[in-house]
Amino acid sequence: GQTKFEVDIQKLKDSIERLDKEISRFQGSQKELTKKVAERKRLQDQLDKLLGTGTGGSGRASRLTGEQKDFIKDIEARRDELLA
Repeated sequence: GQTKFEVDIQKLKDSIERLDKEISRFQGSQKELTKKVAERKRLQDQLDKLLGTGTGGSGRASRLTGEQKDFIKDIEARRDELLA
């Protein structure tokens, strides 16, 4: 079975994914969007800590973070377009 650790990681990933979806089709105020982005960052930081990313974790974890960083850039670009 899965360890509690693995379950926590999956739960965090699911939460981040859910927030990504909310952010990508967000229609509300800038203030609400900023809150969602901040919450996503907080979850991502927790996930990075669990995975040991940034503290010499596995290469796979770092690559994942790179993809997620790209994804956040896309989201922010989309948000800027919506606000423009």
